[in-house]
Amino acid sequence: MEQRVNNFLDRIHQAASVPDVQEVLEEITQSYGFERYLVTSVPKPVNADEQALLLTTWKNEWVFRYIAQDYISHDPVIPRLLQSDLPFEWSELGKDKPLSKKARMVMEEAHTLGEMKSGFCIPIYGPAGAQDSISFATSQDHSLSEKDKRALHILGIYAVARVREILGKPREVSAPKLTKREVDCLKWSSLGKTSWETSEILGISQATVDHYLHLAIQKLQATNRVQAVAEAMRLKLIN
Repeated sequence: MEQRVNNFLDRIHQAASVPDVQEVLEEITQSYGFERYLVTSVPKPVNADEQALLLTTWKNEWVFRYIAQDYISHDPVIPRLLQSDLPFEWSELGKDKPLSKKARMVMEEAHTLGEMKSGFCIPIYGPAGAQDSISFATSQDHSLSEKDKRALHILGIYAVARVREILGKPREVSAPKLTKREVDCLKWSSLGKTSWETSEILGISQATVDHYLHLAIQKLQATNRVQAVAEAMRLKLIN
């Protein structure tokens, strides 16, 4: 994985407080061409003892209006968050199904009032399903390369996990034991390699790679390989 990502991961790991994580998040935001970020809990019923998250550099005026006007009921980002565990750019919204008039209004006001035209949103899953999300936004037209999407996906998951850990909600009491092959497959996944490419590198079948990744995902209590990579990095199981 590129040095920039590793440096950010190290700094997140070393963060001793939530403001420390926020400082790193602001640098990550700027480094990938965005201006603002939002970390928040996914709006659905959660356990009473689960602490809701809200860390943001969104404009206050936009946050207050969003809440006051109950825009959460019409925001097209919300159903997408609840339907997929994959990150997405705001430009993808409405491609499969046209946005409603109110949904378009929310996005238009996010642009005019919130000064956010382009965005990238990452759903983050816990044991009970979609739990948190982190979004990055900018007032300009902006799109990410696939490489940068993977990097931000990992960094986002890692940062929110660290915030949860600081708040006293660690995912793991102790690190699970991964086999050498499981670690190898996760390492190559962290470099953006597909299962087929990893199989060619390791000299094993693609099905075997998928099997090792599936086992690693289960052991790390993740929902997909990207989250498994981020969790393995957090636990220092891979570099």
